[in-house]
Amino acid sequence: FAEEKKVGKLEAAETLVSSVNRPFTVAFEKADGKERTLRGRLIKPEPLLGRSMVEDLDAPAGNRVRQVDHRTIKWLIVDNVKYIVK
Repeated sequence: FAEEKKVGKLEAAETLVSSVNRPFTVAFEKADGKERTLRGRLIKPEPLLGRSMVEDLDAPAGNRVRQVDHRTIKWLIVDNVKYIVK
């Protein structure tokens, strides 16, 4: 990534939802409290502060669909910009 921006949760969620057909990397907290880094692309966006369906590009073929909870995003890299949630 070429630049970093500090953003709020809402702006990070808006950036994820608007990244249709563009690869991204996102770090978020899973339901069990562990942090997860996922390289993927958006399949089905949800309203802000919901959960979006994404394709995990590093998973083997088959079940590559994952959910990303917008409320637990730590950082997001899209279009060579890293968005860090404050």
